[in-house]
Amino acid sequence: MGTHYLIAGKKFHRKNTIKLSSQERNSLNSGTVLILKKVEWPLIDSTPLMEHAYVDPGCTEIWGKGSYLKIPNVPHDTDKTLVNRIFCPWGYPPDKLRVAWHKTYVEIEKVTLVQSYAVWYWQLTLSSL
Repeated sequence: MGTHYLIAGKKFHRKNTIKLSSQERNSLNSGTVLILKKVEWPLIDSTPLMEHAYVDPGCTEIWGKGSYLKIPNVPHDTDKTLVNRIFCPWGYPPDKLRVAWHKTYVEIEKVTLVQSYAVWYWQLTLSSL
């Protein structure tokens, strides 16, 4: 994935650092760690319908590796419902990230999405470098 992605014609930069708890950092000593990060709605001018969101597995030439979350939403200036594809803000395998406030780097091994009621989470499998 590049350094940015587009959602509804707006440019968002990919995050190059990730915050980990001390327990998650300690788990990296064993090689890999599985973390959950809440999906955040990035468009301030529309209301997301998270209870109707669904996973797009990706793996296409156009969209890349995936997984992505497709979220129906209603822009504030209309009553039409749109569906926008939300990308993992940290990237996709084999992207590398720096652990916030540390000199440690991790590699993304896998990205999936999990749902708990109307809340969605990025499930990232990270390995130490």
